[in-house]
Amino acid sequence: MALRSGQMTKKRTGAFGLVAVAAAALAGCSSGSSLNPFGDSVELPCPFVRLLGDGETYLRYRPGTEPVRENLEVEARFITVESTCDYDDSDDPRSAMTLDMSIVVAAERGPTMPVGGIEMLPYFVALIGPTRDVVTRQSFEAAMQFPEEGQQFVLAEPEEVTLDFPANGAVAPWEYEVVVSFQLTEEQLSRQLQQRR
Repeated sequence: MALRSGQMTKKRTGAFGLVAVAAAALAGCSSGSSLNPFGDSVELPCPFVRLLGDGETYLRYRPGTEPVRENLEVEARFITVESTCDYDDSDDPRSAMTLDMSIVVAAERGPTMPVGGIEMLPYFVALIGPTRDVVTRQSFEAAMQFPEEGQQFVLAEPEEVTLDFPANGAVAPWEYEVVVSFQLTEEQLSRQLQQRR
């Protein structure tokens, strides 16, 4: 099945692994012998990948309680977001490109979290175009398990996310930006913004 513009799909590759596929817009191509605008000795760049500042941390409190430490259920944050990219033809910026990302999340059990079970922490990956428009966005969940009663911290298996950019795109892959963030409710976002002031 051919990928449509901005389409993103996913599948689990392990207990916690996720793979997502995103397609950039397709357009016409041009001809020419010297295709790498950065010169023959320079590798084509990857899209810039960053964490969204307001969504780096996830705090959830027991429903109906004040947002104070003794009512905290879980606190999570991104530990690392690493990325590498690979062009089908390193000399041709119009060639297809694959961006592989490895996202690691850590979580801390709060005083009110029940023992055992799996916590599903929502986050998203968004592809931002050069005009700051959101080309595509996909939501995921990182599985966090606290199997022991005394265990306070958990480091999840890496979330593996892949974005595929088709050949002959209207926009070069390196002109895009990829943003990673926890999916926060309006209440969570408001609380975190207040804590920053």
